[in-house]
Amino acid sequence: GGGGGGDGARGGGRWAARGGGGAAGRGGAAGGVRGLQGAGGAEADAGAWGDTTAGVRRSAASALSQMKDPRAGEPLIAALKDADPEVRQMSANSLGELADKRAVRPLAALLSDPSSDVRQAAISSLSDFRDPAATAGFIAALRDKDAEVRAAAANALGGLELPSAPQ
Repeated sequence: GGGGGGDGARGGGRWAARGGGGAAGRGGAAGGVRGLQGAGGAEADAGAWGDTTAGVRRSAASALSQMKDPRAGEPLIAALKDADPEVRQMSANSLGELADKRAVRPLAALLSDPSSDVRQAAISSLSDFRDPAATAGFIAALRDKDAEVRAAAANALGGLELPSAPQ
């Protein structure tokens, strides 16, 4: 993998401990995510996503996935365009866990991300949807320069229930 481990683990723990695990990171993420817990909805989440500290944004992505709230989909989809690859990776993983169908197309766009860890997370999350529309992206990823991305694509293709060719 490209520095993020590439072990396929989806837990938020290792990311929350990296750069966003301090009191400031936890406080910023908690403040941004608090809006989803109350009546304010996802729009109140803007504080964490607008934070200049990538660790705070990583923590927000992790916290949103743990809440299992469907309103988290929109800010997580927006975070797929974050400048920090770990924020994009955490957001991709979180969207797979939320199973928000609106994320399929934005996740497919990540298959050409510069970070192999982000590409791998996108494949993993897309495979959670079991959407045959992702097949072309998985096939293209079989030619990825990173071996772990190629393996993830092969596993994703193996998990799809595609119609058999006529006999």
